[in-house]
Amino acid sequence: MWMKYETVLSNNSYTNISNIKIERTTLLNGEMSESAGEWSEEATESMVESSPRGPFGDVFKSCLLVEENMLARRKEVLQVLNPDETYLTISVFPRFGQKDFTEPFFKPTPDKGIFMSLFVADEVLCSQNELYRSMTINAEEQRGQKLLLNVPIFQDTKTPKPFLEKFVGADDDGQSEEGALPDCIFGDCCLFGLSFCALQVTVQAPNLEDAKYLYDHLTVLSPIMMALTAAVPIFRGYLTDRDCRFQILSDAVDTRTKMEKEKPDQLGYTVIPCSRWEPVSFYLSTDHSKLNDVPIVYDEKYFDKLVNSGVDPQLARLISRSFARDPLFVSEKQLEEDETGTFNLLVVLLSTTFPTIRLKIPDAANSAFWRLEFRPMEVQFTDYENAAFSIFVVILAKIILEKKLSLLIPISKVLENVERAQKRDAVRNEKFWMKSNFQDDDSGWEELTVNEVINGKDSDHVGLVSVIRQYISENV
Repeated sequence: MWMKYETVLSNNSYTNISNIKIERTTLLNGEMSESAGEWSEEATESMVESSPRGPFGDVFKSCLLVEENMLARRKEVLQVLNPDETYLTISVFPRFGQKDFTEPFFKPTPDKGIFMSLFVADEVLCSQNELYRSMTINAEEQRGQKLLLNVPIFQDTKTPKPFLEKFVGADDDGQSEEGALPDCIFGDCCLFGLSFCALQVTVQAPNLEDAKYLYDHLTVLSPIMMALTAAVPIFRGYLTDRDCRFQILSDAVDTRTKMEKEKPDQLGYTVIPCSRWEPVSFYLSTDHSKLNDVPIVYDEKYFDKLVNSGVDPQLARLISRSFARDPLFVSEKQLEEDETGTFNLLVVLLSTTFPTIRLKIPDAANSAFWRLEFRPMEVQFTDYENAAFSIFVVILAKIILEKKLSLLIPISKVLENVERAQKRDAVRNEKFWMKSNFQDDDSGWEELTVNEVINGKDSDHVGLVSVIRQYISENV
């Protein structure tokens, strides 16, 4: 079991973290044994990714250590900050993209550079991680056109109607002025999405079949946890009409060309229906394939090659989906390593798409096994909250495997739930398709609130918390 979250360092503005020694080993004097966490660079200079030093073991014993580990990691990073800096676990820096939001101040360059943004200077992109930097630059080039982000604004009593931003005289070449929609907040580079922070949990499965079973069930839970943890109500200093980062991030890292979105039939282009940041759109287990009622796009050549080599068709579809897009980054070294059977190149290709659930394959040395990375949650202010959500997911994953809970609904209903989860105050106001009875394979599905999914509705639908409490009472 792993938990990690991305964090922002701030003193009312973004601040450079170059004073922090980040080597994916430790934050404290290179003494690995004394460090509670690992630290690595993220998309911007003021973000850092934190994870435990290693996986937790026994679930119930480890649950008592999660918050303690998070608190210890917070103390570690605070020790190396300047007096006017602090360590915040927040999902979005509220004024990212507003005037003078960095310290030191970097002036955007709309007429040159990587992003050519009206709001964000190239210096905000993390300079220490060359792989991440190269992938970001390649993504900008791969799209082949200016990024135009429009996020619905919250209509408060003082909000102009229509709300329309003007960029004349702001070094705009005309594209932003034309692309900014009424009643929307405008953004123009991928860092508006990549600067969001998340709470991610990784669990290990005993074998591939269990991993696929768990993958499918966590897929159903994704929109519920997305709504429950939603923590991004602000974009570029304005209140938005959404609470969730998902669609903004999806749009921000969308590298599809115009052809890949629209497909002139006579040219034979394949339409790719979604961004690289996407909800899971099909179940992996063969037993659950009858619930896959949404068409998916994958590279048929690689699919046939995998199936002919003995790979399960559902798993072959998952892998060949990555080959339907151009890679973001491939090095000569990775191509050479791939000839030796290390799978490094495959891992890189699979990691350049960002589904809500990621299946992580074992490495060639068998030092890591089949794992599931649960990705829809947004990071919270306190270690207590982040620990609570992490523990909830991990215990539920254990119960799903041991008790063979039955949560599955048609994948089209899951995708509908993802749309609902992104609406403002979805955790209180929206209803989500869920199974009527988690213990019954043959029960149908109904619309439930997040409260009903978590805490129960009646005797026929007891809620996930009751399932967890019963399991703990039987095993602790």
